[in-house]
Amino acid sequence: MSGEPPQTCPVCGKSFLNKNNLKLHAHIHTGEKPFQCKQCSKKFSSNSGLPLPCLYMAIRYVLRFMHIKHQQ
Repeated sequence: MSGEPPQTCPVCGKSFLNKNNLKLHAHIHTGEKPFQCKQCSKKFSSNSGLPLPCLYMAIRYVLRFMHIKHQQ
């Protein structure tokens, strides 16, 4: 541990080991979405969500393409 006291969210009381995690958590309460996917421009409250939505969109695209090819 870094020796810092736990950081507590003033809204819900959840505790975090560092200020950065508390800052990211605060986006849940504020609705702020500062992270934007470069592929689809969708915004997220955390950067951990970026790859999955793009993967989901890619899968949808491939499935749609396969469906069109199947119908021809």
